[in-house]
Amino acid sequence: MAKPDKRKTVAPSRTNLFIITGVSASNLDQVSRTLDEIKGKLQADEIWLTGKTGSGDSIKSYADAHAQLKDSAHKYTAVLPATRLDDLPGIQHAMRTGGKLEANAVYLPDRGANKDQKRSVLHRCGLFLSRLVGLQEVNGLDSGSIVMNTQTLFEKGLMLESPTLLDHSAYRLGGLAVLNGLQQVSMPYRSESKAGFSYFKAILASFQDRINWFILKPLSDLKTVKMGDLKNGNNGLYRLLFATFALLSLVILPMISFDFGITWDEHEDRKYFTEVISYFQTGGEDTRALDTGRKLHDHLVNYGPFVNLTCAFAEEYLSPFDTYETRHLVLSLFAFIGLLFTALLARKAGSWRTAVIVLLVMMLTPAFLGHSANSQKDMPFMAFYIASL
Repeated sequence: MAKPDKRKTVAPSRTNLFIITGVSASNLDQVSRTLDEIKGKLQADEIWLTGKTGSGDSIKSYADAHAQLKDSAHKYTAVLPATRLDDLPGIQHAMRTGGKLEANAVYLPDRGANKDQKRSVLHRCGLFLSRLVGLQEVNGLDSGSIVMNTQTLFEKGLMLESPTLLDHSAYRLGGLAVLNGLQQVSMPYRSESKAGFSYFKAILASFQDRINWFILKPLSDLKTVKMGDLKNGNNGLYRLLFATFALLSLVILPMISFDFGITWDEHEDRKYFTEVISYFQTGGEDTRALDTGRKLHDHLVNYGPFVNLTCAFAEEYLSPFDTYETRHLVLSLFAFIGLLFTALLARKAGSWRTAVIVLLVMMLTPAFLGHSANSQKDMPFMAFYIASL
């Protein structure tokens, strides 16, 4: 016999709003049947069915849904794709029992956040990669849905995004909310449906979102941009300029690295880390790098081997260039990391306009440019220190 559901239900002062995306005339009957099946598990919240084009009273267009959000009496709104309707009862329960939701945050319903959720090795690897390069840093298999303050959803204009994107919002909408500057928060919930989350698709979607956010959307908005709009430091034009200058820097820094000369200590560094890589190549038999009695090791033992070891590895196995051209090329990439994260830190402190200014100032600063391909200690230290912030 099935055990009774003992979950506590908290009736909020206002009902919540659920926006179902990707509904069209072709799947309306299926969506309606699914909602009827789970109706007994739902409480009195309002549900909007939305799609590319409206269809009478049954389906709202995304533009109409956005316009109606402005005067909505619902404090909180959940947006979920029509393909994940089985998650609706669990998300509703999480919204009703989870307490107050912050206005400057996007909540990602995440069944993987439950303590009893079993996680395979493959699951953990996917989660690590998703956190490393993706946008949605959830703790496990997320539902592809978002929960937000209703007025924040309206102000960010997420329902005005590409209709194609909204139709397939499972891997896209949460990423766009993060790019809009909202803090992401994992919202644990339970669902009877099978997990259908793909880390590969999530990571791919994060790159698509970045291209759309930094390049495609600002380009499409150029026709309507007015001079007065540039007073807003987060105008899309500044994102486009940031992406353009960052990509140019990624090209310019490696190119000019081939014209750099050899510093007085590079011979010593190169010799020592040739011995370090030899230690690994021989499985620990070549112990010259561990001999602290040699003058060669006086100061190099005080520095981590990662950067110079990367240079030695690239020289040995990857690069078609000579020794010092390879070293300078690798070091210029570390300099780019420092440049990029310094500009992103400026964006956090200010706006995208601030980030553009900082990026340009650094590229035109002789001290930075002069050390970008030669400083095998200070430049990487700066890059990773800034990135850690």
